[in-house]
Amino acid sequence: MSGVRIQVEFKPKNLPEQARKMPQIMQQGLGEALDDLTAQVERRAKRLAPKHQGHLADSIATQRSGPLERQVGSGLKYAPAVEMGSKPHWAPFTAIRDWVWLNRRKFGIQGSGKMATPAVDRVARAVQAKIARQASTAKPFLFPALQQVAKNAQAVIRRYARAALGKLGGGAS
Repeated sequence: MSGVRIQVEFKPKNLPEQARKMPQIMQQGLGEALDDLTAQVERRAKRLAPKHQGHLADSIATQRSGPLERQVGSGLKYAPAVEMGSKPHWAPFTAIRDWVWLNRRKFGIQGSGKMATPAVDRVARAVQAKIARQASTAKPFLFPALQQVAKNAQAVIRRYARAALGKLGGGAS
């Protein structure tokens, strides 16, 4: 076959020092942007999470899984059921009982200690049976937090990218 052959070679040693540093500096800037964005998602999710004892909100954290990878979520076993709801299932009695105990006034249960225990147990069994029949409804906290932060994500990334370019001395507008 005849034709023209064009070859492009990238030789970093012939480039100015600033150009060789650009990928690393831009990756650092984007990583900082992700840190900022995921911190915003984490804060909002904690505010939006249903609060009974506060364990769910307290468990929400950001995990770094790579230079440009972050995950915001909860390691609690029941977090997905709160976020997305659940199918009918037999929920663990002790967890429901603890929740009823903390919210006993809402159920009209007076007193504390041994006096309130039988009433708490009755309500907990009723809640458990309802979940077994009807499932649990979703109470999203992570996805709405992500949606709220996503509205400004482009501006945040742009700000950090400009700052990174500024470190190279070239700036950007």
